[in-house]
Amino acid sequence: MLSKRRATFLAIFVASVLKICHGQGSNYQCNPEPNGLSDNCLGCICEASTRCDVNAKCVAGGSLCGPFYISRGFWVDAGRCVINGDNPNDDKSWKRCALDIVCAANTIRSYINRFGKDCNGDSLVTCDD
Repeated sequence: MLSKRRATFLAIFVASVLKICHGQGSNYQCNPEPNGLSDNCLGCICEASTRCDVNAKCVAGGSLCGPFYISRGFWVDAGRCVINGDNPNDDKSWKRCALDIVCAANTIRSYINRFGKDCNGDSLVTCDD
């Protein structure tokens, strides 16, 4: 389990990444494989973002949405994960995904799979990094 200090750091890191992303990953496809990122880690990120409020709506003028406060740019960089049957090219699919806990968690995993770094040298990208 993560310490409160580490969870706070993760929340600040995720929030800053979410806010500054500008849609760089239009060709990357969603890859929500766990690859070392545990459900517990995702839970900590979610708790740090909104206390994991699955009913969280959009804030910051509608630019950050759902329990992880996902932005459109972050969602694009993560590979445009969508709810089953949704169209990743639909202008509103990012909000539908961000507001859905499963799709939002898939987006976080996909983003980490694309941009995560193994800081502690254990060959895995986990919350310990």
